[in-house]
Formats: sequence, structure tokens, C-alpha cells
Amino acid sequence: MTTISFLVPDSLKEWVQNQIDRGKYADTGEYLSELILRDQEREKKLAALQDAITQGINSGPAGDLDIADIKRRARRQRAT
Repeated sequence: MTTISFLVPDSLKEWVQNQIDRGKYADTGEYLSELILRDQEREKKLAALQDAITQGINSGPAGDLDIADIKRRARRQRAT
């Protein structure tokens, strides 16, 4: 473990302390660790979304859409 120190406005310190007082977290470190983990997960999800968008763009132009065909393909994919 390592220590990180930084300054925050009183209002943010009060917010964190309120979360601790409500029993949601044991201490400030636990609160901040959870925020960092959430941010890491959000970044992973954004990267996956960006990859999917890039793949879609690189896949070429879309053809005509037929809703019945789309449903058939979805059912086949779900069955596998």
C-alpha cells in the first residue's frame, strides 16, 4: 500500500465523512479506492464501446435492413 495526500474543499471532505458516518465505508481510503475502481471499470467499458464503434465503421457500408431477417439472425445467435 502507498499513501496519497491531496487537498479537497471542506464540502467534499464533509461529503466523504457523511458516507463514512452512514456506514457505507470504513474510512476515507476505502471510499476513494471504490471511486478509483469504478472509474477503471468505466474506462474499460468505454474502451470496449469505442472498439465496437470502430469495428462497425470499418466494416463497410450497411446494406438494406429487413427486420424479419434481423430477428432470424438474432434467434440463431441466441440458439448457439
